[in-house]
Amino acid sequence: MALTPVFAALLAFIFLYLSLAVIKIRISKKVSLGDGGEPDLEVAIRTHANFTENVPISLLLLWFVEAFAYSGNLAFILGSILVVARLAHIIGMHNPQDFMILRPMGVVATQGVIAVSSARILWHYLPV
Repeated sequence: MALTPVFAALLAFIFLYLSLAVIKIRISKKVSLGDGGEPDLEVAIRTHANFTENVPISLLLLWFVEAFAYSGNLAFILGSILVVARLAHIIGMHNPQDFMILRPMGVVATQGVIAVSSARILWHYLPV
């Protein structure tokens, strides 16, 4: 059974949540473009943008690991780390006083998923 679609679906729900959070603040603050100088809108925009910047490449690499490098167990581990990492980043972004450590942990874990996935793919395809 392919695992990457399950992780993609879970992350898609998080993406929708982040999108709706931006929309909600935009409506309440009456800001249609940019952040309007509203700190909470800036945080929501950057949280959504960071997710959008990192998740697609992570999922693509995860799919390659699972489908072409024949590493289903590794894909499960990396996908689980990715979901937890993105949630940690979101919590850290929205609660910097109480959970600041979660933001860098989310960043490092996401980058780790990208790095490990890339290394596994190269290990599989390059002659060693």
